[in-house]
Amino acid sequence: MFPTPPLGYFRSKSLEPACKAHLRAIYDALFCDLEVVSIPGGGTFTRFMLSGFACFRALELLGVKTYESFPDLEFRLANGGALTPKRTRRLALDHRRLIIRSLRLKLRIDGPSQLTMDQADAEVLALTGALASRERKLLVLANKAEGNFIVTAAA
Repeated sequence: MFPTPPLGYFRSKSLEPACKAHLRAIYDALFCDLEVVSIPGGGTFTRFMLSGFACFRALELLGVKTYESFPDLEFRLANGGALTPKRTRRLALDHRRLIIRSLRLKLRIDGPSQLTMDQADAEVLALTGALASRERKLLVLANKAEGNFIVTAAA
C-alpha cells in the first residue's frame, strides 16, 4: 500500500476553497459522521490518496495485516539508486518499464509490456516484495500509531 496521511490531513484539504468538488463529496460521503481535527499543511489531495486511506482502514478492520511502501524507493533500490524523474513523462515510464522487465526476469514471470505509470508503481511494489520475500530480505518498520512500512533490503 502507498503511504497514507492521517484522516485530519484529508479533512483540512476538503475544507480548502481550491479543493475539487468530487474530492470534497467523496470525503463528506465517507467521513461526514466522524469528528476529525484538521491537520494543516501538506501537499496534494487526490482520489488515489483518499481511496488508499479508505482501503487501508477497511483492511485493518478485517484483520488483514497491511504494509505501506513507496514505489519510487523500490524502483531506486531495484536499479541501484538511479531513476528518471516522472516529470520527463515518456522517458520516466520507459525507464520504469525496463526496471520492471528486469525484475520479472529475476522472478521468471511474464507480464504486459505496456504499463501506465500507475500500473508500474503498483507492479514494482509487488515484484520487489516477491523477490525480497523469496530471498528473505524484507525489512518491516512498525509503529503502533503509524502502522507498518515495508522496504526491500535488496531487489
